[in-house]
Amino acid sequence: MVTAEKYRRIELASSGTVDADTDRAVAALNDRFHPEDFHVIRNGAALEVWLRQISMGDLSDAVASVSREYGHGGVMGEIVKAVDGIRSY
Repeated sequence: MVTAEKYRRIELASSGTVDADTDRAVAALNDRFHPEDFHVIRNGAALEVWLRQISMGDLSDAVASVSREYGHGGVMGEIVKAVDGIRSY
């Protein structure tokens, strides 16, 4: 089991609506990565990104694909922006 100490946790207070549709988009995004490397969870009206390692190119491609299929491009874009802003994790 991977412990929380191995992750960088980023909390996002979404500027958009976080609802059941957002949950479906987040689930689709999570399905594209190994959960020990990257996953997003909903915490009330906020999202938490749990990050160990990820390729920004892979994340950007996955977000673009999920956004086309499920919408919520704004929320998905916030995830990319937050991860990209970390630079070292």
